[in-house]
This record gives sequence, C-alpha cells and structure tokens, in this order.
Amino acid sequence: MCPVVVPVPSRSPSSSSFMLDGDTVPLPEGVPNRDWEGFFRQQATVQSDSDDEHIPEPLLTPYPYLVTPYPSSVEHIISHHPPPTPDSPFIPEPPQGPWDGWIPALNSPVYQHRQHQYISQSYSEEGGDHFVRRWQKWDQYGKLWVPDRHRFRSPSPISILGIEDYFYLNVRSMNEGGKKSLVFSDFSPILDSFLHTVFVDIDHDEILEYPIHRLSQKMKVLRSRLDDAYTFLDTEQLPGDLVTKAEVFGFNASTGCEGAAEFVDVLVTHLEKLLEVVETESKQTVKQLEELLSNNEISFELLEYYYEEGERYIFNDGLLQNSLDVERPIILVVLKSARFRDDRQALLVKLEHLEWDGVRFEKRTMSLDLFAFQGTRAFSSLFLQPVTDEALAKVTERGRLYLSYSRVCCAEYYDDTPMRSVFSGNSTPRTRRVMVDPVGFYRALQGYNPNLRVSLPDDAQEHIARLPYWIGGYDLEVNQWRIFSIWDLKPVKYDQEAWSKLIMDEDTKDLIRALVDNAGCSVGGLKPAQFNKGQTILLKGPPGTGRMTTVHAVCNLLKRPLLTINITSHDFLYDLMNLVLDISLRVSFAATWNAVIVVKDADRFLESKDQGHRDRVRTVLRQFESDDCISFWVSGACDEELLTQFSAVVELPELNTAARRRLWLGHFGLNDPAAIIWNSERTLIGSSFVDQKEMDHSLLLRDVEKLSRHQLDGKMIDNIVRSARALAASNGEHLSVHHIKVVMKAQRLDNLPLWRKLTRILTRPAKVLHM
Repeated sequence: MCPVVVPVPSRSPSSSSFMLDGDTVPLPEGVPNRDWEGFFRQQATVQSDSDDEHIPEPLLTPYPYLVTPYPSSVEHIISHHPPPTPDSPFIPEPPQGPWDGWIPALNSPVYQHRQHQYISQSYSEEGGDHFVRRWQKWDQYGKLWVPDRHRFRSPSPISILGIEDYFYLNVRSMNEGGKKSLVFSDFSPILDSFLHTVFVDIDHDEILEYPIHRLSQKMKVLRSRLDDAYTFLDTEQLPGDLVTKAEVFGFNASTGCEGAAEFVDVLVTHLEKLLEVVETESKQTVKQLEELLSNNEISFELLEYYYEEGERYIFNDGLLQNSLDVERPIILVVLKSARFRDDRQALLVKLEHLEWDGVRFEKRTMSLDLFAFQGTRAFSSLFLQPVTDEALAKVTERGRLYLSYSRVCCAEYYDDTPMRSVFSGNSTPRTRRVMVDPVGFYRALQGYNPNLRVSLPDDAQEHIARLPYWIGGYDLEVNQWRIFSIWDLKPVKYDQEAWSKLIMDEDTKDLIRALVDNAGCSVGGLKPAQFNKGQTILLKGPPGTGRMTTVHAVCNLLKRPLLTINITSHDFLYDLMNLVLDISLRVSFAATWNAVIVVKDADRFLESKDQGHRDRVRTVLRQFESDDCISFWVSGACDEELLTQFSAVVELPELNTAARRRLWLGHFGLNDPAAIIWNSERTLIGSSFVDQKEMDHSLLLRDVEKLSRHQLDGKMIDNIVRSARALAASNGEHLSVHHIKVVMKAQRLDNLPLWRKLTRILTRPAKVLHM
C-alpha cells in the first residue's frame, strides 16, 4: 500500500532531486584523467548570428568537433536512422562510444520511460541555465540536421550533458546566411512524457520536437497544467488517487506509486524552465502578432504563429479557386499541420474535414499552399480563416440542407455559380434534372454496386457543420458522374398536366398508360409486383411528331427521372461487347433510381441489314428486359422482323392542321374548343359591344388559325416559339403572335404554298366569300 504523501516543500527552479549541487561523478578505472582545461583551450569573442537576438556565452568543450569521441558521419547516421525531411527532422541518438557507462545509472522510477541520452558538447553548442542551445544546419546529402561547423566557437572544458539539462533549443537554418528557426528537442524523459499528454496528435514512438511557435500557441494550456501540478503538490493526496492524478501529467502507473509525487515535483521544475525560455525567445514575435490581430490583419511571417495545429478553421474554397462566389463555398476543417516551405515562399497547410460519401462519414485531407505576400492582409482575403459565429451558423444551415439530399433523389440543378476563368469565361447558367446519389458517385470511382445501400447514421447531427457544400450525383443531361453545389439543388416540379396536354389520340394514350402504369411509381415509393421482363415501347415516326414529348409526358405522369441512352452505329458495329456492358450498367442505374429509359438516335441501329445484324440487335434489346424497366425507343424506321421484340409499337403520324392548332394554342396557354374560332369570327363581324379583352382574344385565335396552316412539324414550332420568347424577353414584353411572325419571317417560313392558300380560301364560310 502506498503511504500518504505530504506536500513537498517549495524548491528553487535550479534544484533537482536527482543530483545535488556539488555532486561529482568519479571516473572509472582505466580512463585517463586529462587536463581538459589545457586541452585545445582558446579564448574568443563571439557575436550572435541568430534571429532570436541571443548572444551566447563563451563555450567550454573538451574537444574540437573533429575529434569528438562520438563519430557522427553521415554514413553511420543513415544506416541507423530512417531518412527525415526538413519539415519532420530528428536529432539522432549518439552511438555507443568510450563514454558509455561512465555515469552511474539512476534507479528512480521516473527514469524508467527511456534511458537518458548523453551527447558531447562542441563549438556548435552552448550550455545554458538547464538547457543547451545548439546551432544546426540542414545536410542536403544526409537529409538530417547536423552541427553548424561555420560557427567559430572557443572550445574549453565543460562537463558532459547531464540530468541538469532539460531540453535542447536548436537554432536551425537551411543554408549559410538563411533565416533561422528555433526548435525545441531532446526533452528530459519527464518533459517528454508530459508533452505527449498536451500534444496528443504526436506518436509516442516518435522523437518529440516542436518549433517554438507551437509551444507559444499552447502557452495558456501549459500554464494551466503547471498550475494544476502546483495544486497537486500543495494538496494532501490519498493513496488511491495518487497514481491516477499523476497519470494526467504523463506518469507511468506501471512503475508504482512511490515515484508519483517525485515525478510531478521534478516536472514542475523542468516545465517552469521550458516556459521561461519559450516566453523569452518569442516575446517580441507574440507582441507583433497581438498588434496585428487587434486590426484583424496578419503578415505572412506570422502565419506560422497564428495557425494552430489541431484547431478548427473555415476553409474558403471560393477564394482559393478565384471564384466570383466567395460567400457560400466554405468548409469547417481541422488544421493538421502548417509549415513554411524550405525557401519560405509558401506556407504548406494540411487540412482535414468530414465528408458523407453516402455510406459513412470519412475523414478526407487536403494539402494546399498559401503563397507569400508582402506587408499585411486582412483575414477575409485568406482561404483559411478563423471560425466566427456567422460562419458557423452558415455551415450548420447548409449541413441540414445537405442531409435533405443525402439519399437517392431526383432534383433540378440550376448552376448559377459563375466562375472567373481565363480559358472559358463565365459559364451560362442552365437548369436540368440530375440524380443525387452520393453512394453511386463514390462507388462509380471504384466500381458500382447498386445493391449496397446504407442509411444515414444516427449521429449525423453531431457532424452537420462539417458536411461539405457539394454532393455527388449523376448529370442526366450529359450522362456523367459529377458533384453539385448543394445550394443549387431544388426539388423537381413535375408537370401534372403534361399528359393531358399531349397531342395524341385518346386510344393511343390509353395504350401507353396501360403499359407503364403498373410498372411506374414515384422515386422512393413502393415498388409494384415485378414483371417477368421490362416494358420496351417503340415510338415510330418522323422527327417533330411528338416522340420525345410523349416520353417527357410519361415521366411527369409517373414522377420519374429520365435516363437517356444514345446508340451510334459506330458503337454497335465495332464494339458490341462494350455497348452491351454499358447498357447493362445504365439499366442498373435506372433500376436504382426508378427511372424511365429513352434510347435516341436508333434509326440506323434498327435498320435491316442481314440476319447477323438482327441477332446483334436482339442481344442489345434483351438487356432492357430486366424487372420494372420501362424503356422507350425513338426511331423513324425499324426492320419488320424486329418489331416483335418490342412490348408495343406506337405509330406517330405527321401533325395535321388540328394538331398544329393545339400545339400553337398550348404555347399561348389556351384550350382548343371546337367552334371557338368560327364563333369568334361571327362575333367580330356582327357585334359592336364586345370589350377590348374579348376582341384581343378573338384576334389571337384568328392568328393561331393562320399559323396552324403552315406545314411545320412539332420540333420546328418549338424552336420558333423558343426564339420568339427570347425576342420578347429582350424587349421586355410578353410573348405575342407578332414575335412569332418576326421569327418566321427571318427564317423564311411565312410564305404558304399555293395549294395551302387555295385550301384556305375554299374552306371559308360562304358569306365571307361573297363579301
């Protein structure tokens, strides 16, 4: 059982419980007692060449660097240590030499973490008050930090580094005359164990090294932990709580409870010295940083002091991509590392954020360069910005919107985010329907499996602010997987009147509806009983007869997305195997999305050539026979023997005058009563009490009747109306017959054939002809 521990008396920072002042270490037998003071003694005046304004004291060392008892050749270091980088260097432990074993081992349990290291002093080191200042430069060949031999020091005797030195302060430079940086390393075992509890992102197997800015950033935390250690020592501890409370400071509980209080006592001394040195060396820099932060500005050289690893920041992708939209494309990220490049012309940052890939939340990383700039800049101009309440509320609201689209659904995408590009200029906004499918998007990169579907986790609300501003899906217009900005997605508004406005005889409409009704349901709804094979319908007719209009009307009726497949003769003739695989994949998409398939440009595909050709067509058609698959084939011709391969064949004739009249009226939002035109003509002739509104309506009907006599197909009429709407919009007017006439005249479509003019005259009422 551990005894009750009483408070430890206060001690001076320079004292140590492991070696009293005046203690000496005797030399073992067989080692010559040299006159170190007279060995290579030289006196010199040394000027400071470091950026930290430190003027070193005269250094006393037992040898010059070249005859130090520890060989430090590059070959030896490379063979015993993995190659580091300038951003993650290490100080290699010295190899065993004639000095090994001269200092007696300490049996205190606090030194059971690792054996203490003893490193020789040289003219590149300076003994300080319980720490050693060491000047180093980067060895490009050995890829490690080595002593700076260009520092001309005065060697004279000094004792070997002992337990009174708590850490190293390394003054490092990449090259002679380059900017120097301060890095703390070689901490005492107690400090090393404690700092691993503060910087939890460090691997315990790695040698602990920290630039001064990282320790300066944690100054408040370190001061708080030091106060906790004081409280621990000043309070009487129960035996059961002793080890548990000491573990918070890095104490190894497996060593027993006898050394717990001693561990914390020594930690206080070592930590006080570390904080004293950090504050002294960074005082001027911290003052400059505080002055700039008060004005919401920062300089490039101080970014390393400001950006704290492990903290949250707002990543503004709009500023990074030079976008016109810099308000919405922001992400809540965690800064993993921030280090200057070797030439200090860029700050290398590594960011981490969460992303919902449709299956689970995944941690994704980004490595970016923040290039150097002159003077100071406002934080709002940097792509990595501090987290504000406004930004946090914005990403949280957007995260809720993200969750509403996190499952498979059809949406309208209006890409209204202009991009500033020197190559393509600003993209034109356009609206189209897309499939939001994050699972499919991420699996399409590695192979798609539509049978794997996982629901959103229950803890999604905890990560809602860290969700991205984009989501993966499929662009139905261009048939490509891509990502969509979450704010540009809108729910689909299906036109429920599209089916009733479809220009087709009622018997044909009833046939098509009967074929698709049983197999159709809205996205996310219950699926009906499965068919033995899918419904494949051929819409046969010349262009402009309403083939695609029929397909869109069916999709609006069933509230289902439309997946388009284009089959070219080249794909069919030369790459049948890949064509079959591609169609099979698209059919699996349609099954997952509950989509309707339309096969366009199939005229040459369905033409008769020979028996082998027809067999290949049948092979392709069989891919559409999967359960619940509704596919429409749009073609102007088809081989007679292939007609039997379709579930139904619908012949669409060319538009007659009545069909064109309905089509023109539909573009003006009017119905087609049978006798309205003739009644309107009689009203115009026989009555003078009709108000202006009725007169305008009657004039419109007469103009529509004239337009319907022009032998135009449906596609031509749609194109004319589209151009007329653009003309009206440019003039700030509503669509009228005048705009249509202007477009038709420009396209030379306003002249009727002679036989059409005669037919028009002969079909007029008798009293009109005799007028």
